[in-house]
Amino acid sequence: MSSSDSDTDLSSRLSQATFDSPTTSIESLDTLAGSSGIGSAYLVPVDPASPQDTQSKQHPLATKPKVLVTGVTGFVASHITKRLLKTNKYIVHGTVRSRHNRKRVKPVTKFHNAVENLRLFECNLLDDLNWDRAVSDCTYVIHVASPFPDSQPGEPSSVVIPAVEGTKRVLDACKRAGTVKRVVLTSSIAAISGGKQRGDYHYTEGEWSSQADCDPYCLSKVLAEKAAWETAASANFELVALNPTMCLGPVLVGECTSMLLVKRILEGGYPMLPKIFLPTVDVRDVADAHISAMLAPNAAGKRIIIHSTNFWLRDIAQTIHDVFSDQGYKISIRDMPDWALTIASKINKSAKFVSSSVGKIITYDTKNMHEILGIQGRDVRAAVIDMCYSMIELKLASKKDKYVSNVCYLDDTELSFENVVQF
Repeated sequence: MSSSDSDTDLSSRLSQATFDSPTTSIESLDTLAGSSGIGSAYLVPVDPASPQDTQSKQHPLATKPKVLVTGVTGFVASHITKRLLKTNKYIVHGTVRSRHNRKRVKPVTKFHNAVENLRLFECNLLDDLNWDRAVSDCTYVIHVASPFPDSQPGEPSSVVIPAVEGTKRVLDACKRAGTVKRVVLTSSIAAISGGKQRGDYHYTEGEWSSQADCDPYCLSKVLAEKAAWETAASANFELVALNPTMCLGPVLVGECTSMLLVKRILEGGYPMLPKIFLPTVDVRDVADAHISAMLAPNAAGKRIIIHSTNFWLRDIAQTIHDVFSDQGYKISIRDMPDWALTIASKINKSAKFVSSSVGKIITYDTKNMHEILGIQGRDVRAAVIDMCYSMIELKLASKKDKYVSNVCYLDDTELSFENVVQF
């Protein structure tokens, strides 16, 4: 059997062990990989009766720093995980909600270097089980996982409680681990400028959204970030909070809330477009910002806004129209009259929220993003197009007869955090 045939067979067996045998031990997975001298992408079994230390069997690559990324199948976290693995400098501990969700988990295990450097743990934001094992021996923790509903929830606590309690749970596990140097928290611009927005206003990291004006998602980000700062105040690790604006770019794993606006525009879901101002950023810049925040000494103790391009909603539609209208997609670029939005806001909660932002222009201070993290922020028009292509290719959006396939969005650009001075 050739070397390439052996590698193919090995990958096949590892995949079977990972997904088809949830009780498979760590030792048996390492045995499968042992003959080739590589590790494996695996799910660490949940066994509360046997709190086995994941380091009891030394991994051949155990000298690499370990990074925990929570919610690795999420839109932002999957990009962070992919880019960490690409460096081949870290062992990535990733958390997933269910090991049985093959559709979401399997794509992450196909990332470059995942076989050698990725370990997955089944964890829930509302349950203590397995968090200590996930954090065990990690030098860095990037906490991304948090509810992001695609509509206003009937019960706000369904979003707020997991966000806040999950953040406390992760940071408390970091305290107990004793090895964590720094935690990077994925907060949101919603924690700075959520709720009622001020027109023609320039926001900085020193500001917080008024809790009285927040919707449930905004409130969850405010309270979770404040809980993180409170916990970190008495911890032996450093904390950095990143506050990205609206994240756009290629989808790597599966359907996510972040893609829905672009999908609706692509598929003609908006016959008219309200005059809404949207601050946006490429998800790949957000991923690089997390890794840079993990490494840059001057980032400790700071909130940092991650933002690139200011768009009117019509600008996003125009960007999509310019590329996809000739491929069979009917994308509206018509402005919605103010009177139409006023009527809609009286019968629709989402329209009511949108109407309060019509015509308001807001800007953000990105000095820390540029000077501390070294992230300059690319033009988000490319991210919009890449998001459309990725949704179509992954069958998350309709594919028209005239559609011309384009997988250039899969190409990784230069990793901008590589030159950051580490601890």
